[in-house]
Amino acid sequence: MIKDLGVGYGVFVRQEEATILKDNMLINVGEAYIVVNLYKGQSEDQPHTYAPDQDSNVNLKLKIFGGPSAGEVYFFKNEA
Repeated sequence: MIKDLGVGYGVFVRQEEATILKDNMLINVGEAYIVVNLYKGQSEDQPHTYAPDQDSNVNLKLKIFGGPSAGEVYFFKNEA
């Protein structure tokens, strides 16, 4: 069992296979942090209700904090 004691930066796991991105997921890569946001519609400002088995029209926004790419934002549109 792994438990986050609420001290420091949380629980770290070595990622060796694909994983499903979830809304507000925080990913640490070296000195950078990537925040994952899932949203519906044309704008990331629109509220969303994300259910992976019910909604395939969800778009992806990745925002980078820290590291050499700090401040960059990437958008990915679901074309399915």
